[in-house]
Amino acid sequence: MEVVVVVSGVDVCVVIVCHLMYVNIDEFKSRLESGPQLSQFISGSVGSDDKWSDYSGKLRREKGDNERLRLPPWLKREIPVGHNYHRLKESLRSLGLNTVCEEAKCPNIGECWGGGQHRTSTATI
Repeated sequence: MEVVVVVSGVDVCVVIVCHLMYVNIDEFKSRLESGPQLSQFISGSVGSDDKWSDYSGKLRREKGDNERLRLPPWLKREIPVGHNYHRLKESLRSLGLNTVCEEAKCPNIGECWGGGQHRTSTATI
């Protein structure tokens, strides 16, 4: 796990990165520094660029519609796999421990438990 502190103007952003496999730290810092500041969000001057506006699927069923709705792309996650993920899960089971991640059925469990090139895995017990 790595703690990244980005200072831009008077705004300070502290980010705990636990999924190093998916994030290049230097690229992440650069994106944070060049992005909108907290004060812009508070004042409402930052527009919403959410990708959901481009989504053409249904988000709700119409009355009387029995068709199963599909998850929109921004809610889909990959199934957790990998050596680090399974190693951590087996370690926790052998110790008889449960995690908040599992109990909450966190969709991002694979990112934290999967570790990265430095084999850093994070679990909240």
